[in-house]
Amino acid sequence: VEIADVLSSVRVYNTVEKMFTQLPADACGLTYRDSVFKHDAGKHLVITEVVFALSLQPTEKISYADLSKYFLQHDVVTQKEIREAVVKIREGKFPDWNRVGTAGSFFKNPFVTSEVYKHLQEEFPGIPGYATADGAVKVPLGWILDKVLNLRGYTKGNIGSYKDQALVLIAQEGATAEEIKKFASEVVERVKEKTNIDVAWEVRVMQ
Repeated sequence: VEIADVLSSVRVYNTVEKMFTQLPADACGLTYRDSVFKHDAGKHLVITEVVFALSLQPTEKISYADLSKYFLQHDVVTQKEIREAVVKIREGKFPDWNRVGTAGSFFKNPFVTSEVYKHLQEEFPGIPGYATADGAVKVPLGWILDKVLNLRGYTKGNIGSYKDQALVLIAQEGATAEEIKKFASEVVERVKEKTNIDVAWEVRVMQ
């Protein structure tokens, strides 16, 4: 599930007006890996509390590709088993942040038009794509980084792409912010050069 599915409200501290306030979910501007808090309109707001509206009636949601694949071989019985499957899948994709510096997925998956996606399919057979309600197609950037650019496990200095998931950047001890920015910029440039797709960072740079 996504936070947007269950969010009721958030309590924020306004660093300009020096006061707390409560924002309803629809004021948070939640979209794919984005929100009002990532833009000028909300950069002065610090989230201090989140309120969720949860249901006591379990609803199976296993449409996520890796989950669907997992449950082809396992019966879905309880919400606990779904949770355990999610944890297992993510442990196989992400490094242990207690041991390796990482912010998780560093880049956003790009959305392209159906026409662009058709061209990508012709040039890169097998490239996955997921149609959205508005007619766009979400393309897994990790697939491009791995299968097209061969960047899974690629390292330069103290920064690298994680060996099990190219979308995840890792930083070894001694890494600097400048190294991270240079590495990420190189990845963006290489994707643009090879596929003509513009890639956006998911992480925020704190000045």
